[in-house]
Amino acid sequence: MYTHIYIYICTIPDTLQQLVHSSALSYIDQQITKAYLPVVAQRLNMKINLTQNFTTMVTGHGNIKTYLYRFKVIETPTCPCGNMDQTVDHLLFECELLKKERDSLISAASKSDGWPISKYTLISKHYKSFVRFMDQVSFDKLNESIIPRI
Repeated sequence: MYTHIYIYICTIPDTLQQLVHSSALSYIDQQITKAYLPVVAQRLNMKINLTQNFTTMVTGHGNIKTYLYRFKVIETPTCPCGNMDQTVDHLLFECELLKKERDSLISAASKSDGWPISKYTLISKHYKSFVRFMDQVSFDKLNESIIPRI
């Protein structure tokens, strides 16, 4: 006995495109976190205070424009500074709106390491300075002009 499976040809490209897009985004998310915490065993030995800002910066999830744009919550991923898309790297290394906060982080990290610094070194050797940087960032204030209030 044969079972007939009908596949509508017009749905294949959309389904395949969604699968590829979903897989690519999942890979990107994993790479962001892996840059900070490449070895799970080391992460388990670290005392990390998980805050909303920490999670946003280490995973790329949360109140960050590229993440919100990905889910069509906002119309553009461009940072309010106007220079680039608002990504974790942009906020950490380039955003002019966070220059004062970043300068403090650079000052602390540069005492023993150069800048720019790897995210792993940042979190493993300069955790307190990194947390101070993140605590000074107000994602709500930074993005208040672009996030629709529901």
